[in-house]
Amino acid sequence: MDLLTSQDRQAQANEGPRSGARRARSTLLVRQVVRTLAAGGLEVGVVNLVGVLRDAGFEQGVCCLEEEGPLASQVPPGVPVWSCRPRRPSLWNRHEFRAAALFRRFRPDVIHARNYGAWIDAACARAAALNPGRLAFTIHGWSQTAAMPGGRALACRLLARLTDGMAAVSPQTASEFSNDTGIP
Repeated sequence: MDLLTSQDRQAQANEGPRSGARRARSTLLVRQVVRTLAAGGLEVGVVNLVGVLRDAGFEQGVCCLEEEGPLASQVPPGVPVWSCRPRRPSLWNRHEFRAAALFRRFRPDVIHARNYGAWIDAACARAAALNPGRLAFTIHGWSQTAAMPGGRALACRLLARLTDGMAAVSPQTASEFSNDTGIP
C-alpha cells in the first residue's frame, strides 16, 4: 500500500528511516484529516492553517480520506498531502485502513479530524493504528433539517469518549451539535 506523495518521499529522505516507535523530536507532529481538499470554506481554512502552523514550527500533514482535490496544490511546500482513496475499494482495501497505515507509519502527536464524516473515519483509523497520538475534532458546520436519529447521536457520544479535544467554529454550531447529539 503506497500512501506516499512526492513531498512525503522527500521529507522521509530528509528525516531518515521511521520505525513504529515514537521518535525523539522537538516539534509537534499534527495530521489534519479531511474528506477532501475540494473548494470549500473548511478546506481553504485547513490550507491556510497548515501554512501558519508550519511557520510556527509544527510539523504538518494533510490526510484526505477521499481524493486530494484541487486545493491540494495550494498546500504550502514542505507540508505533505496524502489521499487514502484506494484505486479499487473492497472490504479490506478501504480509506480507513489506508489512513490507519499512515498513522502507524508516522505516529502523529495529534490527529485533527475536520467535520463529522472525517471524525468517524479518523477515530476508526486511529484505533486500527493502535491509538497513535491524541484525537481532536472540530465541527465546522451543522445544518440538520430533521432530528438526528438516536443511533447516530449515541455514536457521536461514544466517539466523544474516544476524542481528546472537541471544538466548534462558532457558538451556534456548538449549540446545534450539542442539542442534536446530547454532547455538552
